[in-house]
Order: sequence, then C-alpha cells, then structure tokens
Amino acid sequence: MGVSVLGISFLLIGCTANTKIESHTIVLFSSFEGRYHDVGYQALYASQLALMETNAKIDVLAIDVGGTVVSAINRAHAVNLTEGVIAVVAVGLQSTTLDVLETFARIPVFVPENWGQVGGLSHVFYFANPQGEELTQSPVGGVPINGEVFFSSLYTLPSFYRTLDNIDSIQIVTSARLPDDNFRSEYLSLGEFVPEPTLIATHTLDVFRYIIEQPLKTINLTELSQSSDFVDGYFVDAPLFTYSLNITTGELETLDLIIE
Repeated sequence: MGVSVLGISFLLIGCTANTKIESHTIVLFSSFEGRYHDVGYQALYASQLALMETNAKIDVLAIDVGGTVVSAINRAHAVNLTEGVIAVVAVGLQSTTLDVLETFARIPVFVPENWGQVGGLSHVFYFANPQGEELTQSPVGGVPINGEVFFSSLYTLPSFYRTLDNIDSIQIVTSARLPDDNFRSEYLSLGEFVPEPTLIATHTLDVFRYIIEQPLKTINLTELSQSSDFVDGYFVDAPLFTYSLNITTGELETLDLIIE
C-alpha cells in the first residue's frame, strides 16, 4: 500500500523482494506506527526539507519497520533485494539493531546515532561522534559516568522522556544540533499536523543533505569505504553537544559544545 506524503512514497506494510524502483531512491527505514511512530515522522518531514533544497533526481521511500525486530529484519531483507535503492537512512531503535543492520549487506546504511548498538559493520556509517556514543551506550536508560547519567537524542521525544519517573531534567549527549527558528519555521510549514521538530529532525536532515550532495556514482560501498569523511564508520566532522531537557516542558537548553 503506497501513500503520497509530501511527495514522498510512503509504505506502511513494507515492500516486496526482487522488485525494481526506476529512480534513484533513498529508503527511510523507521517506525511510523505504534509506540515509536513519532521517531519516524520527525525523520520523514526532515527528509522532505532535504528534497526541497535540491534539484537532484532522488526520491525517498519511507518504510515502516513493522513494530518488531523480526518484521524489521524481513523488511530490511526486501529492501536489500530492491534495485534502484542507493542508500538507507535508518532512524530509531528497531531499525538499528545489529541484526537489522546486518541485513542491509549490499546497500550503504546511514544512521544519525549509534543508539546502543554494536558498530563495526563495513556498510554502516554513523553521523555521530564516537565519544558521545561511549557516554550513551544504553538508549533506554542512560549510563552513569562520574555520577552523571547521559541520554541519547531519542529522549527529546515525549514517547521516551515521559517514561522517566521522579526526574525533573536529564542531560542529552548527541551530535545533533538544536533546531533554530528558521529550521522550525520551514519544518512546521510542511503541513497542518507536523510535530514540533526535535534533535531527531535536525540530525536526520543533516544525514539526508550529506547523501544528496554527493555525486551519485560515489554513493556505493566501495567509494564510501575509501572516503576520508568517515573513520571506523563514524563521520569525522561530527560535533558533540550536551543539552539539558526539562521533563515537564520538553524544552531543551544547550549546555556545552564538547567537540566542535
């Protein structure tokens, strides 16, 4: 079942293996239904902004992971066999487990952050600073470091931070930049029911911008593995920010730029 959403092909039930897509397509692989649907929609509207900025003949195909790791693996397998897909952008927990990422064996996969998963896959590229990953090894609870507990950017979403009890604020460590007024205005102008943008949106936009700006012939595993843009699968220019999130209001405050 395909639905047109802001010019993006949108599939809620996955795709069929051994199919062919005529144009150059980036698959947005995330959750669009269920508990974590807000993760997918943050990324979806960000991808639309990226497409609006370019004249490149690239399409985005948004695919729902299906609600479980098993369904995500099955749908990743179908994507892996689909001709015309030049890259996958995987956003969220279920779309970035090691088993799911391993399934995309022949396609470059770009991930905004390593949300507690094991790195080291040659076809997976993280737009994150490794130091930040060390501080937020567990995206579902944070890791105490010298008495401080740090959380990933997923905790800027209500579906995550509202699960925390008896806490007024938390610290977020991420390579994602805070949405500024211009970004927020452009993002919210995309539709009547577009949610407030979070760090997931700005980070996803940066990932899509990077892919779209590259010559199409370089978006392949051979070229990317030799690119100076990545070292050990991590983007070399990724900054590292710390934010304070007010659990009551959902407001973010920049604390520090650890690495520029």
